[in-house]
Amino acid sequence: MMGLRLYQIATALGTIILPSVCFGQHALDMASRLYGAEVDALRAAVVKINQAQGAALVADAESAATLLLSWLAYLREWRLTTVADELIAGTQAAIIEAAGCVCLGLVRPALFSMRAQIDMLLSWLFFRDHKVEWERVQLEGEGFKLRKEATGYLEQHIAGFRERFALLGKRKRRTSDDVYRLLSAHVHSQSAQTVPNIADLRSLVRSKAVCHECVKIQGEVSEYLSDVLVAAMPEVWPDLPAPITADLQGRLTTTERSKLFNQPHR
Repeated sequence: MMGLRLYQIATALGTIILPSVCFGQHALDMASRLYGAEVDALRAAVVKINQAQGAALVADAESAATLLLSWLAYLREWRLTTVADELIAGTQAAIIEAAGCVCLGLVRPALFSMRAQIDMLLSWLFFRDHKVEWERVQLEGEGFKLRKEATGYLEQHIAGFRERFALLGKRKRRTSDDVYRLLSAHVHSQSAQTVPNIADLRSLVRSKAVCHECVKIQGEVSEYLSDVLVAAMPEVWPDLPAPITADLQGRLTTTERSKLFNQPHR
């Protein structure tokens, strides 16, 4: 139904307005008649979930991202190289973006922001030491790194990375075997479970239960990226913020921690 109305208004705009200025009063009146009720229903749905659950969802999203936020604060203070620093700021922005979307009931864009967190932070681990490659991305839009290439670089060039990450994976709290793959399934939307099922604007807003499930995925992203960073930079263990060390102490035995931080690294 909405697709038909979009076609109708597009046809009317093409017939009546062009080549005059688009979105004149006539077009606005027509849009209001065709979409006003539906937009009002969307607004009401957003307001309803935001008023009932918005603050709690944002608080839960921030709590779920504690490990990642702690890492970002540490990296900003001690580990920036002036190359690709924007990716650290971008990762934090994507956490805020995901929380903002989910507190409005907009789960699908929140999931996209969560995958972006992984893409940006893994890319930073590569580009921080590759100024020329980073400049090429900025100038040409070529050479960006996805997860497979970025983790392959870490495995090849950081001694012990694979073993440390495997050890952390055995003691993971996250329920997903591969949270990046889960998020990618939603981004690419090529399975029956991930294809969007939206009949009207109102159905963009998901239920309270679905929003809280989305927040749990933020926690899985946070732990996954924390594990990647620990495996990539074990030498920083003595300086890490308390939430990160407490997480590792809660997940690993003393012997496992000793093994984790005594392996060779660059």
